[in-house]
Formats: sequence, structure tokens, C-alpha cells
Amino acid sequence: MNSDNRTYGEWSGLDICIVFVAWLILSTETLFNGAGRIFDKLFSSPVIADYMGAIVIHLVQLIIVGVFVLSKHQISWENFGFRSISKQNMKKLFIWSIIGLILNATFLSLTALMWSGEASKTDTIQSTGFFLSIVMVAIIAPIVEEIVFRGVIYKYFRVKLGVPIAILLNGFLFGISHAPSWELVLNAAVMGVFFAYIYERSGTLWIPIIVHGITNATVTTLFFLFVGT
Repeated sequence: MNSDNRTYGEWSGLDICIVFVAWLILSTETLFNGAGRIFDKLFSSPVIADYMGAIVIHLVQLIIVGVFVLSKHQISWENFGFRSISKQNMKKLFIWSIIGLILNATFLSLTALMWSGEASKTDTIQSTGFFLSIVMVAIIAPIVEEIVFRGVIYKYFRVKLGVPIAILLNGFLFGISHAPSWELVLNAAVMGVFFAYIYERSGTLWIPIIVHGITNATVTTLFFLFVGT
């Protein structure tokens, strides 16, 4: 990744706190349900209403990044991290995707062996259906999560603390951001480390977004094939 710190982590610790705390607050079940209730009168299906509410929540998260990072510090989307994918990175994309799938499968399996409670996301995914679930977990969520955690949080700590610590800290924060879905915390932490690593190696947010989307889409597809109805 370009080591020119003028385009990385220009935002302050306060900006980081606002983005991260806003993420945690907006990700609570209370706000997700509240956002869904807004659309109850527009859609006869509660599932569609909740889905639209989730989209609004993600849009608000992007707006917060836009206001407190891009607009405030006058940073373009390209300088923020959305650079084109080089031919070299295109060749590595397949390998990184395979590694991501292996890591995801390994730690989800380990969690399944240790976890005695119910999977908190199962009912939501089943009720939403395959197509809408894929759009959310393979497109919308990866874009928003990579912008927030790799685009903003990782780059800030990269400048302040160096690459190794920033990668580990980013993984930790990405993990705890998935609470109270505790069965996903360990896997999210590991994948957060991996996404930060491939972002560092590639220099473009498109790489972790694509790999993130592939791993989420694979898990969701397998869920519907073997568990979902």
C-alpha cells in the first residue's frame, strides 16, 4: 500500500470514535427493528419492511463516513481507497478468495463445535430468502463494512501504530462489532485480520470487498442448500 500518509488516516481519533460508536449504535437490534417499523405502512410484508430498514441503516453508516471523513478532510473516493485493481492483484484475487473461504469455513466450524446457543442470524436469513440475503451479505454489507473498518479504522491505526498492530486491532474491533451475535465474533475477528492484510497488500478496497462478498455468499448459499428451507 502507498506509504504516503497524507492520504491515509488524516482523520482524528475523535472522527474514529464517532464512526465506530455510531456503527455500534446503529447495529443494535433496537435500531434495526425501529428502522424496519418505518416501512411497515409501505410494505405488506414485515420481512421486506425490515430489509428496507437494514438498507437505510447501512446508508446512514455511509453518510457518517462521508461527513466525518471524506467531506471533512476533502478526500476523494479514489484517495480513500477505491483504486483500480491491477493485473497483479487480479491474479492474486483467486488465491486470496480461496484462503478466505478456508479461514471462514475453519473458524465457523470451530465456533459451531463450541457454541451451545442458537445462531442469532439463522431465523433472519431464512425469513428473508436466498436472493435478498445474497444481495445483503455479498454486496451491501461487504461494501459498508470494508469502508468503515478497513477504509477508516484500519488506515487510522496503520498511521498511528504501524501495520502489524493495526491489522490485529482492526480484527479485534471487527470481531466485537458483531456482538451480540456471539457465535460470529471469533470468525469475524479472524476475517477482519485477513481483510486488513489483503487490503494492505493490494492497496485497493475493492480486493477485500470482493473477497468478503465471496466468503459471505458461499456461506449463505451453503446454508440454504443444507439447512434453510
